[in-house]
Amino acid sequence: MELERRVTFLLAFVFGVVAIFAGIAWYNNIWIALQWQPIIGKEYRGPIPWFDWAAVDFSTITTFIPFCGFVLIVIGLLKTALGSRVSEYFPFFRWHNSLTIALGLIGTVWGLIMIGYYDPDVVTMRELVYCLRTALYSTLVALLWVFLFALPIGHVMRWWHWKVVGVRVDESGISVISYIRDLEKAISDVVPKISNASSEFSAVAKQAGEASKVLDEFKKRAGVDAAEALRNACNALESSCNKIAGTLTSINAESQERQEIMGKQLEVLEKQLKVVESQENFLRQISNELVSEKQARRKAEQRASLAESLLCKVREALKG
Repeated sequence: MELERRVTFLLAFVFGVVAIFAGIAWYNNIWIALQWQPIIGKEYRGPIPWFDWAAVDFSTITTFIPFCGFVLIVIGLLKTALGSRVSEYFPFFRWHNSLTIALGLIGTVWGLIMIGYYDPDVVTMRELVYCLRTALYSTLVALLWVFLFALPIGHVMRWWHWKVVGVRVDESGISVISYIRDLEKAISDVVPKISNASSEFSAVAKQAGEASKVLDEFKKRAGVDAAEALRNACNALESSCNKIAGTLTSINAESQERQEIMGKQLEVLEKQLKVVESQENFLRQISNELVSEKQARRKAEQRASLAESLLCKVREALKG
């Protein structure tokens, strides 16, 4: 019994470390989600770049669900190690599965709402992917957590609690067996339908075989006339194909000519663009020279006014 308690404390420590990493990922996701704005081309970075890969949605549901789940698992392992009484929903609570799926759906709704904030005339695929990741990942993680992680680990931890404490947990309220029974019932309903479809398919295949035999017999009776008619039809089809091939060839040649013409026009436009750019550079240079000349003229005027004021002062001094 003492060995099982030590193993339980060790498991609590391991899941505690995992919960810490999940909490850091959630914090980093919250930081990125608070930066969200409906701006085209905006980049999002968290305070801990190593955890940016986990910030796949702006609702933070994807990282919040594992963090809360691992915290509850750690608390449950500590209860088991200390011999505390637990409920039938151990290590989670009664509405854990429903609440988790509801949170995933909330994340989906928020991802769809985010799309409406972008301008539809300028929105790009990159921003739509951000919104769709929020909408899809939140529900996906919620479903995976509930059905592939929470339910199995709940049964394992309840069994481990009975192994360590010696008190069996009542699982009458929840059970994976009910899910298995529902699945078996669905399969039992589907199997007869598949059998009926298979029998119907066999009947259709049998009818097709009989029709094929009738067609072969008809061919034998038709003899040479049917073969000649078939040959004529093939020749007509071949001539039609040749005409279509010729039309396609002419269309291809015409498209190549148009491409060549457009290429030449593009070269002319590029030359004109280069001329315009050179003229623009020349005008910019002249504008810069005019600005510098204007500045020099302004400085000369300032110096002339300063010299004139000094001359006036000298004249006044000589008169005095």
